[in-house]
Amino acid sequence: MEIARYGPVVVGWSERAMPGAPTARRAGDDLLRALVREVGGRADAGISRLCPECGSHEHGVPRVAREPIAVSLSYTGSLTVGAAVREEHAASVGIDVEPADRDIGDLAALFEPAPAPDLTGWTRIEAVLKATGRGIRIAPSTVVLEARPGPLPNSLRTTSPPGFVVTTLDRPSGFVVSLAVAEGSRWQLSGAPPRR
Repeated sequence: MEIARYGPVVVGWSERAMPGAPTARRAGDDLLRALVREVGGRADAGISRLCPECGSHEHGVPRVAREPIAVSLSYTGSLTVGAAVREEHAASVGIDVEPADRDIGDLAALFEPAPAPDLTGWTRIEAVLKATGRGIRIAPSTVVLEARPGPLPNSLRTTSPPGFVVTTLDRPSGFVVSLAVAEGSRWQLSGAPPRR
């Protein structure tokens, strides 16, 4: 597992030996527990999920039990990427990852009649949707980003839905990863993200 800090937000990623739902869920929970520890949470933090649509605990937004820590996960192939931040710094966080060579032509219908975003734009939109807690129940075409400086390096802000800052990270290599946090966050970050 590798970890990087972006101000108070901790991002981590790991490869798992075999892609697949049970393995991915376990890898995601393990990664989130490690990130929770990195932001000062308990080592044995409970991770749960609840789908706001169907009430299932098998999928949905990940939550940390009894800890004021916001978390997010994304998977692609055998890579799991997660983010964690104490809620005193940001009420919510979203992260999305795609292979750098992914063809997103199949997403064009989601944005018609407007043109679809490029891969970086898509991961930014997905990160914002995850940070809202509603995911793709919000139409991706309704996410509007504008270039206004924010607390993350090279960040954009959303005007729809309002209240989020999003940036694209420079690692892990071979992937496009975007991170979104709720605005109103009580922190500032200047300069390039630290390397670790």
